[in-house]
Amino acid sequence: MKASCKKHKEQLEQKRKTKPCGDQHCEHKWHLQVWGEFYSSGIWSLWNDDKQEREFPNVGYELLGLPKDLVWKFKQWQSLYDEYGLYWYRDDADEFLKKLRTAFDEQKLELAKALKAHFKSDVYVETYVESEKDIKEIKYYCVMADYDALWDEEDVGICFQNIEEDCNISLQSNEAKQLEKDLDKWAKEHIDLEWKNGCYTPVTDEAIIERGRILTERLKKILPNYCVVEYRV
Repeated sequence: MKASCKKHKEQLEQKRKTKPCGDQHCEHKWHLQVWGEFYSSGIWSLWNDDKQEREFPNVGYELLGLPKDLVWKFKQWQSLYDEYGLYWYRDDADEFLKKLRTAFDEQKLELAKALKAHFKSDVYVETYVESEKDIKEIKYYCVMADYDALWDEEDVGICFQNIEEDCNISLQSNEAKQLEKDLDKWAKEHIDLEWKNGCYTPVTDEAIIERGRILTERLKKILPNYCVVEYRV
């Protein structure tokens, strides 16, 4: 196991089931959950440091300091809940409401992922659908060519084994194994280009930059939909 992968695993093993993120000594500024409610922001706080327990006060966009474009997306999404009374949605609803509810839930996941992508390690984010078993922690990963190809929310280099442990999934398919090899090969070639003259030179080769984008899309396809995967050039 690579040293960076081992470091990530050690971080996971130190976590305790106390706060929503599972880490008693975490440095997350916020523990948030995304779900719709009448005339709310759609964002809720999960943790109160004073009471040491889960709470659900609504959190305003200004308090979080969200960028304007993300605030607009949350407001548009929440307006659907208010306008169409999705609180009273039932399984026997007409086709229009069924499609609206499906789109609303899909957008909820995308907004939770956008929150995580914005804050990264500063914030724990989860999304709620119908029951506790439907709660998913939003995971963040990054594809970036350095000494490793994969990085977590704390900018620690990781490998597929770490992702398996994070998400409780298996990445043992031939497709996944080949992708991990392709990522390692791409990162090495990228590093070789950066240092080919004995000093650091930014890579401008469009072919290798595009390969990184393609590898990122391949990674997105094999990970659960609650994972954020970004590509940093």
